[in-house]
Amino acid sequence: MSLSKTTVVVNNIQSLSDTPSSAEGLTTQTFKAKFDQTGADLKTYINSTLTEELDTLITGIQGDITDIEAELNGIDVSTLLVKANNLSDVTSASTSRTNLGLGSIATRNITVSTGSPSGGSDGDIWIKYS
Repeated sequence: MSLSKTTVVVNNIQSLSDTPSSAEGLTTQTFKAKFDQTGADLKTYINSTLTEELDTLITGIQGDITDIEAELNGIDVSTLLVKANNLSDVTSASTSRTNLGLGSIATRNITVSTGSPSGGSDGDIWIKYS
C-alpha cells in the first residue's frame, strides 16, 4: 500500500492579486483566513488521511510479525547450523554434497604446484604450473 500524496494548495497568498481589495470579495477576515488556510488544510490531511493510512500499514506489519513469530515458535534452534562452524555441524556431509550436486570430485585432494606429482591416491588431482 502506498501513502496518498497531499493535494493541499500551498500558494494561497501568491494566488492573490498584488493589491487585494474588498472588490475581489476579500475582507480583512477572509484575507487573514488565507494565511491560515494552507496550515489548516495540511493539518486535516495529516490527521485524517495520512495517520489513518499509517495506522493501517502499522497494523498490517504487526500482523506479519505475529505470523512470523507463530511460524518460528517451536523450532528447535539446537538443530540449526551455526555459521562459525563452517558446515562442520551438518548431519551428513555426503548427503549435503549430493544435495548440492557436487559429485565425487568434491572429496578429492587437489594439489597445485610447480613440481612433478609424487605420491597421493588414485583420483587425486595434481595441477602443475610453471
